[in-house]
Amino acid sequence: MVKDYLGKYSRAYTPEAKAFGVEPLKGILLTGVPGTGKSLLAKAIGRLWQVPLLRLDVGKVMTGLVGGSESKMRDVIKQAEAMSPCVLWIDEVEKSLSGTKSSNFSDGGTLARVFGTLLTAMQDGMEGVTIIATANDITMLPPEFIRRFNEVFFVDLPGPNERWDIFAIHLSKRGRDIEKFEQHRKVLVAATEGFTGAEIEKAVKDGIAASFYQEKKDLTTKNLLAAIADTKPISKVMADKVKKLRDKARGSFRFASSYAMQEASNKKKAKKKVETASGKPLNIDDAISDVGVFGKTKKEESKATKEAVDNRFLDL
Repeated sequence: MVKDYLGKYSRAYTPEAKAFGVEPLKGILLTGVPGTGKSLLAKAIGRLWQVPLLRLDVGKVMTGLVGGSESKMRDVIKQAEAMSPCVLWIDEVEKSLSGTKSSNFSDGGTLARVFGTLLTAMQDGMEGVTIIATANDITMLPPEFIRRFNEVFFVDLPGPNERWDIFAIHLSKRGRDIEKFEQHRKVLVAATEGFTGAEIEKAVKDGIAASFYQEKKDLTTKNLLAAIADTKPISKVMADKVKKLRDKARGSFRFASSYAMQEASNKKKAKKKVETASGKPLNIDDAISDVGVFGKTKKEESKATKEAVDNRFLDL
């Protein structure tokens, strides 16, 4: 999903694209569960587009001199524009900009002014610069900042095929032949359900370390499964928070992977419709019709009986 979206803009900075009327991306925001590869994806965009990748550390922009922070931010913007076309990456942006509302009380408004300088540049300037920002908690970001991005993508927990691809990457990176583990693919994939990419990488590292400590000839599936069992995924440690994050994403953001989008669609379809006994969608009138006449309570029956007796004596 996100790869296809970014691929459409891979030649957006060429003269041919400009003549055709293609406008380069101003920026995209990547949010999602921590450890799912948002920063890795941001790094890969520069390679995909074959343009320089610059990283903005907002903390290093801040200085103790009056007006110094704002001046540094303007210098960063000028440097990025001088290197355009390029990608400007801001990692975990919510940690840098979440304090803008309280800036007047905490730092005399310095962060708010720095933030304002960045917002203005994103809106009117920075020709040839695409900003890629990552955030674990998008709710901490000011809405005016989110509005500046072309798209917001949610990076969800990896699916079965994606988890196997992650195993292949990290095992191959450490000199292991992935074909040796192919016969245990289903077991490894099932054992890591709910794991992030970072947690799978950690399991591979721990498995290799355990294999070396036990003086085995090479890494085995047993070592990997033992390391997986010792790993506590964030989706379980912080189950409620991760669930809320994923539920919010299903109705608010575009998914970064087609598997996550399909899974969300299937869950939506799987929700049972509340129906009446006749099989029709729930409607109060139909429900009453299906249930029939509601029975009277004992108190109501007693009152009705008394009234009937009293009426009988009146008739006499």
